[in-house]
Amino acid sequence: MKALVIPVKRMPTRLPYFDYKIPNELLDKIKVGQMVFIPLRSQSIFGVVKKILPEKSSDKLKFIESIVFEEPLISSEQLNFLEEISELYHTPLTFLIKNNLPPLQKRKLKKVIVKKNTPIKNKTKHKPRLIINQDLLVEINYIEKKINIKKQNLILAPEISQVKILFNNLSDEIKEKTIIITSELSEKELFEKWWQIKNKEKTIILGTRAGLFLPWDNLSNIFLTDEGNENYKSWDMSPRFHTRDASLALSHHFGAKLHLLSPTPSIESYYFAQKKVYEKQGKLMPFTTKTKVLDLNKEKKSSNYSIFSDLAREQIKKTAQPIFIFLNKKGTANYIVCKDCGEVLSCPHCKNFLTYYHVSQKIKCHHCNYEDKMRSNCRNCGGSNLNLKGLGTEFIAEELKKSLPNKKIIQIDSDTKTKTIKSEDNQIIIGTQYAWGEINWDKLGLVIFLDADTSLYVPEYKVTQELWQKIRKAQYLTKNGSVIIQTSQVQNFTFQSIIKPEKFYDLELEMRKSLEYPPFKFILKIFYGDKDQKQSFLQADKKYNELLALTKDQKNVRIFNPLPAFPAFKQGKYWQIIIIKIGFENYKKTTKLINQTLSDDWKSDPNPINLLSV
Repeated sequence: MKALVIPVKRMPTRLPYFDYKIPNELLDKIKVGQMVFIPLRSQSIFGVVKKILPEKSSDKLKFIESIVFEEPLISSEQLNFLEEISELYHTPLTFLIKNNLPPLQKRKLKKVIVKKNTPIKNKTKHKPRLIINQDLLVEINYIEKKINIKKQNLILAPEISQVKILFNNLSDEIKEKTIIITSELSEKELFEKWWQIKNKEKTIILGTRAGLFLPWDNLSNIFLTDEGNENYKSWDMSPRFHTRDASLALSHHFGAKLHLLSPTPSIESYYFAQKKVYEKQGKLMPFTTKTKVLDLNKEKKSSNYSIFSDLAREQIKKTAQPIFIFLNKKGTANYIVCKDCGEVLSCPHCKNFLTYYHVSQKIKCHHCNYEDKMRSNCRNCGGSNLNLKGLGTEFIAEELKKSLPNKKIIQIDSDTKTKTIKSEDNQIIIGTQYAWGEINWDKLGLVIFLDADTSLYVPEYKVTQELWQKIRKAQYLTKNGSVIIQTSQVQNFTFQSIIKPEKFYDLELEMRKSLEYPPFKFILKIFYGDKDQKQSFLQADKKYNELLALTKDQKNVRIFNPLPAFPAFKQGKYWQIIIIKIGFENYKKTTKLINQTLSDDWKSDPNPINLLSV
């Protein structure tokens, strides 16, 4: 007999496992999911048994050296889940296996006692359930009622700050049975907690998306909180999965119940609930938080050309509680333009606009980290009429320090690296998306979206959903204050839907249907980068023609011509993107088929958060 063994060592995607002969003395002991020692090249390494098969007489195989633990460390259901993630997201199975195991140290493993697995009986298929709620305590109460203490339960949150909020609101009885799993854990802490989960010492696991990769064997419930949050999507590293999609796959393999909880569900989940693909509980409602949408065009007609509307400035002056001003741009000015020739200062490497920082007197590229001293003249025509355009967090902070010296001004963005801050009276926080997880929302007296519609100019199909989620989340979290939204597009349906939230979903779905975007078609984005721009284009064009031939008999697949990424040059490479739209009836099969043609140089991003960026 032989075994297919997955090395616990990152290998190329095309080499997910190797064949090994099972020694006679281990024939009655070997099991799927066991950890074993295997020879690989000149080393002896850990491996996980994937499958046991008859051996062919022609096979010339090395022997499995020994079994580490008699009991399997990874259940067959979890193995199947990891294999599906590997195939759907073009990620080495060996990498996923390694990340599904605790930090492996031979010395520590000798002291570990492994209890028997609990096999799943009568695996049942359940429809995912969408729970729309307006209150955190109602959500917590729902979770605690549905938890099955005798089996494993997974509670997921999109950010570490939300994990902590959820834990703090659990009852003491549930807290005692709960383990928190996030990226903040040290290797030692993760090792100890992994074995507590494996041996069922704790049956409730609360964490971020890393919680999907744990020793599950009798998983009963998955609770995905804040389901519509964009941070559930892993976009910058493999596997590029959306936590909702991965949770659907995990629940399917275990027959677990998937609960999607959110006051503002994603467009996709709302649609599938409307079509009865998901069960639904609760109704979309406008929030009671006092919200004002202010038309900046009217402000200008009243001769107010300030960055703040009259109402916003008045509220800032009279609000004693902490204030949060949201602006999703860093720096002092978003771009610099020459008045003489119209040239916009751009990065010499990736050609993106450079942002000006007044305090350091530098110009920086937010895409490739290029920076230089601020120029005094245009490098195109030599003119000295350089004009600063657009507003950033640094500019707002400097302006408020001048006009409001009695207020404490705090700036939070990816440059400041600020940790969680203490909320104090007479405090103004100016921040980008990075600030949202650092704020004590309960203490806020005022939230201002300074230039709410800026993102609507970005040519990406999910920008309206992202803005909608931010507005609704600010309303949801700001229980004791008010929200001011400044916009030049007051008639945009995103702002018009604030008091009638169902209107937003209806109009957004209408637009997506006309353009064949999710949830009407599944999107797969693949991309390739090369140091040579011409070679990047040639490889993308070759792949495009290869995929056309591969899918020629599939009616519900559309492959679009390769196009340069935005930015086209990043991390020292020129990038080309191919977008593929696939009917939902066969999206997994087609995605796996396409991924099989990709070398490790290609990246695969199913259900991407954007279409143009890499």
